[in-house]
Amino acid sequence: MEEQQTNNLTASEETGDTDTALTNDATIEQAPSDEASTLRAEIDRLQGEITRLTELQNRSKQELDEFCTLFPS
Repeated sequence: MEEQQTNNLTASEETGDTDTALTNDATIEQAPSDEASTLRAEIDRLQGEITRLTELQNRSKQELDEFCTLFPS
C-alpha cells in the first residue's frame, strides 16, 4: 500500500521542486481573478441594461403624459 501512495505524489513532491509548486499556486490564484473579471463584465452589462430600461420607461411615461394632455377624456 505504501508503494501506491508514493505513486500518487506529484513531480514537485517527489523532487522537492518548490518552483513548480509555486507556479501551481499562482495558477490557482489567477483563476479567481478571471472569475472576478467575468463577474465585473456581467455587472457592467447588467448596469447598461438597467440604464437602457430606465430611459425607455421614462420616455414611455413622457409619451403617456403627453397623450393624456392632448386627449384628457
